[in-house]
Amino acid sequence: MVSAFICDDDGLLAEQLAAQVEACFQARGIAPSVRICNSGAELRALLPECKPDLIFLDLSLKDEDGYRLAEEIRAQRLRAEIVFVTSHPERMPAAFSYRPIGFIAKPADAKDIDAAVNRFLLFYWNMETSYCIRTREQSVQVPLRDILYFESSGHRVFIHLENRPEPLSQTRRLDEIAAELEDRAFLRIHKSFLVRADAISHIDRSNLRAMLKNGTGLPISRRYYSQVLEQFIHYQLR
Repeated sequence: MVSAFICDDDGLLAEQLAAQVEACFQARGIAPSVRICNSGAELRALLPECKPDLIFLDLSLKDEDGYRLAEEIRAQRLRAEIVFVTSHPERMPAAFSYRPIGFIAKPADAKDIDAAVNRFLLFYWNMETSYCIRTREQSVQVPLRDILYFESSGHRVFIHLENRPEPLSQTRRLDEIAAELEDRAFLRIHKSFLVRADAISHIDRSNLRAMLKNGTGLPISRRYYSQVLEQFIHYQLR
């Protein structure tokens, strides 16, 4: 189930936005869980346990600056997508570093809400797709959003997952996997590495390395560098 949070200290506007967001999902045949947080403190307390997929975040809460909350969300490495909501459009340009998928000016327009939900679902459906790891003994379905990166070594590909110390492996060519996941937000950074785009924290241009959010650094070959940089910037601004 898709989980969406509305964080706004204006109770009436929050309820209206929640109803509109729910309607947008239902129009696509999806029954979402939509929850309202009336303060930054309430949202902060719920984040670790609830882990929402989508957050509509007011930039000007009475008790909190929306950008500070967004920074905490990114620091916690949550997969939540963010849509900024504000009655001060002049604040929007500063938001790009937090990688939002949209902006909504108050009073919220139904078309803007629908567009934000649509952008979210395009990415969400891609990352909800499973990757099948087949071996002689078994087949395992792994959600793409749990995969950090693929590593090719010899005739095997090792699949490194979040929250799992040891990688899974299979006998397969990385070229085949890269072609299969071409439209699934994975970046080919090296002949031996295929990385999930949103697992990357930043590109170390001096040392030609992709730095992951978990602290891992992976080499970027000169052959792929320009393409990786362009794709990563595009992903950050999506």
